[in-house]
Amino acid sequence: APILPIFREAILNGNPEQKEQAAHGLSEVIELTSAEALKPSVVNIAGPLIRILGDRFTWNVKVAVLDTLSLLLSKVGALLRPFIPQLQQTFIKALNDGHRSVRLRAANALSQLITVHNRCDPVFTELHNAIKSSANSDDWALRDTMLHALRLSITPAGDKMSDSVRRQLTATIVSLLGLPDDSCRSTAGACLGVLCAWLPNDELNSIAKDHLLDDDLTVDWTLRHGRSVALRISLKEASNRLIKEEWVDRICKTLIAFINSDRVQIVINGIKGSAYLIKQYLVKSQIPPQILLTAFARGLNHTSNEVKQTVAISTTFIAKSSDGSFPSVLFKTLVPLLVNGTKEKNSMVRVNSEHALVAFLKLRSGDEVLNACLSALDSGAVESLQDCINKTLKKIAAQQHEPKEEEFDDSLLI
Repeated sequence: APILPIFREAILNGNPEQKEQAAHGLSEVIELTSAEALKPSVVNIAGPLIRILGDRFTWNVKVAVLDTLSLLLSKVGALLRPFIPQLQQTFIKALNDGHRSVRLRAANALSQLITVHNRCDPVFTELHNAIKSSANSDDWALRDTMLHALRLSITPAGDKMSDSVRRQLTATIVSLLGLPDDSCRSTAGACLGVLCAWLPNDELNSIAKDHLLDDDLTVDWTLRHGRSVALRISLKEASNRLIKEEWVDRICKTLIAFINSDRVQIVINGIKGSAYLIKQYLVKSQIPPQILLTAFARGLNHTSNEVKQTVAISTTFIAKSSDGSFPSVLFKTLVPLLVNGTKEKNSMVRVNSEHALVAFLKLRSGDEVLNACLSALDSGAVESLQDCINKTLKKIAAQQHEPKEEEFDDSLLI
């Protein structure tokens, strides 16, 4: 209560730099305040912020204000229901801003708003129309962020869509899987992947048969790439819908076909999709299919250093999703190849392989997993691993702070 008037005055009447700093300051206050304590001030906070977004200010002011509104929505979203029409209009307008950072923040803010929206169809329809109308221009960057906003909105609220809106959206997204622009194609694939969590069974069966699990080698590589993103993200966001007994063989076959592709972008999606699938098996204490494990691990022998890095990073992702009770087949398949990775000339492959082994063997948490691994490997592999541990892995494991990792899902725009 005593602090808010200071920031409110600066937001309404300060110069642009003061407005930006006041919005950042307000974000800190909101973060440190309980939802209960925020209640009496919601109107006093939201009103000035919405007014600022309606005026012509520089991109950095808009970014600060959108961040603050997103945070406020995440903490007291239901209390902002009276502002929904204004907020919706403001965020959609910001999605058309000329600056990418503003568009991305608007996409995030819209994904927060839609969770408290009682009628989501108008939002999805506006996004759908914006994506279709951007097809008439060559502004790939604008369409890219529109698709990103759609993806972020489908994730929490796909179940709120009416049947007719969902079918129209699905048809449009499917038509964009072969776009010539790499980023737009990837974002469209991600939209289809998250949509799989909310599709009725008959529609999901159709999408899986015609797109996710149809790896026709005769189609253009761009369409195969879009489909490979869709399968990978569906395994992340809708694994409970996709991983069923009658589909597993087909999923593995499709992922392996992607891993064997001659296009690095498709190979990487095959590897990351495999990581999501392997993770689900381990979460359920089941042994992943050997055929998939072998194809995944062989990525460490690929001619592309980017692919080798992806396998190492994916192994770290799998390791951090598990308590370390790995089946012995996982040690036998992955560890010797990762040890080879630590001897690579390329520094990024080498470093990622080292960090993958530290995470996979849980070396920061004692020797339990390491001992299980050593008993599973043959004598030659044991010797190589021990040598690697003594030379580098012990030093890495002894570091107090783990290296900051990038978001594993690189189909999210940043």
